[in-house]
Amino acid sequence: MALDILQGLVALAAVALLCIVIRDDFRLMIVRNRNATALVILYLLWAAFGGFAGWQGDLVAALALTSVAFVMWLLRMMGAGDVKLYFGIGLFIGYGHLLLYVILLFAASVLFLLVIKVSAKNTRIAGIWPKLREFSDTGRAPYAVPMSLAAIPTILVRVFITS
Repeated sequence: MALDILQGLVALAAVALLCIVIRDDFRLMIVRNRNATALVILYLLWAAFGGFAGWQGDLVAALALTSVAFVMWLLRMMGAGDVKLYFGIGLFIGYGHLLLYVILLFAASVLFLLVIKVSAKNTRIAGIWPKLREFSDTGRAPYAVPMSLAAIPTILVRVFITS
């Protein structure tokens, strides 16, 4: 019972870390190495509290996402920080929740792209809109934002609903 609580707390710490990643990537277009590393460390804690059950599937998911991201990096479609972040995200998502993540990633990416496109037409709105217009004008967008937005509910489903 106590280990379940600790696992839940570690998972919530991972979600909080992903919120920091979203903020940093949106504002600065950077995924810090320390955040990608911290996510992997949090996974190791989470897995240790669970007796490392299912770590093989988690590793498969991490390697699959990282491999796809690496190809995208080679094609200059994604930054290196995003590639590194995908390893930790994949570990937390695990093989059994990969389909849910891909569906949510598609939805988050399309929604984020639509928001960027709409922002290009709104010249008088303040707040985050100027930053969104900047993404539209430059053609560069912070991909860790939709990655993390899709990962958060997937991690919560895995940890609190299906476990």
